[in-house]
Amino acid sequence: MLEFMRTKSRSLLVYAVLGVIILTFVISFGPAANKMSCGGENIIATVDGRDVSLTEWQYSRALAGSLIRDRDGIMLVRFAMDKIIERKLLSNLARANGIRFTVKDAEDMILHNRVIVFGQEVPLTVFGAWPVDPKTQKPGDFNYTRFRNWVRHFLGIPDEKRFLALQVEEMEAKAYKDAFLFGLAGSSRSRWMNYQNEYLEITFKAARFAAEAFLDASSVTAEEINSFLATEDGKKAAEAAYAADEKKYAETPKKRHMFKTAIPVDAALLAEIRKQEKLDFESLKAALPMQVAALNGLARNIENAKALVKADAPLPETFVSLGHLGMTAEPETLDATMMATLWSEPLMTVQGPLFTDEGAVLYLAQSESGGKLTKEEGLRMAARDLLAGKKAQDAAQAAAEKALAALVAGKTPDQVPGMPEMLTEGPVNPLKGQPNLITRELATELWKLETPGKVLPRVIVEDVMGRKVFKIMFLENRKLPSREDFDAQEAADAVSTLSPRAAYALDLTLKDQCVKLVKSGKVQLSAQLQQALTFKRPADTKLEQAKDMPAEDYAPCQYVGSGMNQ
Repeated sequence: MLEFMRTKSRSLLVYAVLGVIILTFVISFGPAANKMSCGGENIIATVDGRDVSLTEWQYSRALAGSLIRDRDGIMLVRFAMDKIIERKLLSNLARANGIRFTVKDAEDMILHNRVIVFGQEVPLTVFGAWPVDPKTQKPGDFNYTRFRNWVRHFLGIPDEKRFLALQVEEMEAKAYKDAFLFGLAGSSRSRWMNYQNEYLEITFKAARFAAEAFLDASSVTAEEINSFLATEDGKKAAEAAYAADEKKYAETPKKRHMFKTAIPVDAALLAEIRKQEKLDFESLKAALPMQVAALNGLARNIENAKALVKADAPLPETFVSLGHLGMTAEPETLDATMMATLWSEPLMTVQGPLFTDEGAVLYLAQSESGGKLTKEEGLRMAARDLLAGKKAQDAAQAAAEKALAALVAGKTPDQVPGMPEMLTEGPVNPLKGQPNLITRELATELWKLETPGKVLPRVIVEDVMGRKVFKIMFLENRKLPSREDFDAQEAADAVSTLSPRAAYALDLTLKDQCVKLVKSGKVQLSAQLQQALTFKRPADTKLEQAKDMPAEDYAPCQYVGSGMNQ
């Protein structure tokens, strides 16, 4: 099944082939080439006739490192080696008794978010892998790329096929131990505890207050920019912003500040005028001889309005701003023809009239901005953006805190003005959290709210692409594992219990088998591995005393057995 998923990523095949060619070249001709065997694996030990590669050793050591806290590191490496011996021993016994598994079996197990580690079947998520969609937990939602990256980066295995082969060995070893010795290890109580930890769930809602929703560059005054640039820190910040996006601050789109004024026209006359094709006054007088007097009066009003516009004086109050507009026509504000005229004619030149529902409308462009900027102008614009961003961030935080206060006081989200849309997220295990969504600590905090619909009594601050986002979070639902579901799963899996006495007997049996292998010379370690497993001092020895102490040879089988802490 994983093989089928791999075929969906053929677009990456070329890159994979190139990577393999480069890797092969490095292995074949690099500094470590003389250490490699003919099969391309660096064999560091043999156990019961089975080779142990460097990759397999690194795999065992990586997983041991995730389970064991060892100050000096010697327990970790010895534990890892003993578990390799145990797996080889049990795998050979399984094969001798007709137990066989295939890579397909290992793939099916992994598709259900399970792996076997040192004889224990555990969820992949325990080791930080999330290849199954956490919302559905369906095998069909398996993310092969994420699984492959986990194998390569966490375990250090360059090829996921090698990991699958190791899982086949793990399955054989576990099956022999379970079926031919004493049944499944672990008590029903411990399995129930693990089941509860695995299937705790919460779903939650989050309302996000982002600064972008409050951004308004026009709210920054020239005085604020001057004050900001007058400080050393402000000037440095503006210069850094300018350098980071010099193209943005070196040239801006040209815009003109447009205005309009409407001169009233009798409704009947306006209706007749709008029926005509030619709208100049001479044509209108010829087409509407009965309205010549009214048209002459309208023409005088238009000329009077134009005469009031002077380049060195403020615009008359009758002129209304349309904003700073670019060259692109905006039908809701200006049609394309008038927009082109206003851009082609000099500033403060009155254009029109256009006859609309408002009457005879005149337009003009008062000023122009944009184009190439000087360094000083660019710095001022960068300072304006920084100040506007800070204002927007403060406004977003204030809005979030105000909304939270209203919610804590008992209001519902619908009763809070300006409340953003709330989206349901999860399910998430509160003991684990979920990468890139919610931390384990925050998930646990939501779980402790207990009551669905209850709001978290603090604003959560997140950094998203260098900008702060303020979140209000609610517990939507939480799910406790069902004992009935657990019992049904136990019955379906036909789980047999293992008493403490049986577990102790199992450990002794495995240790005895291991010791026999060692005494018969069937455990052979390379000199480099033997050195890695040698310890020069007990755990309580001071560092300055270590150099005078003799080496302690590694004695295999100390950690072989069903227990993890021998």
